[in-house]
Amino acid sequence: MEFDFKVTVWRRVTVPTHLEELVLEKIKDGTIATDDDLYEFTDSLEEIDGLSNEFLLETAESVTPKQVEVLNDSGEIIYKI
Repeated sequence: MEFDFKVTVWRRVTVPTHLEELVLEKIKDGTIATDDDLYEFTDSLEEIDGLSNEFLLETAESVTPKQVEVLNDSGEIIYKI
């Protein structure tokens, strides 16, 4: 049986110096709101090679769901809170 738990963690993305002001501008105007947005934006500039990232594991935090469902291998709910 498998149990899935949600964990949130911060991800740090480092951008090249020459893109810092442009990326900050795009964060402020809402174009970039997630790390995926940042990668899509820089990819559109053909600048993706200059990015690096790391997960900040010390920021990991378990999320307690308000609803829990346990499914069997057939996908049937066998327990629910």
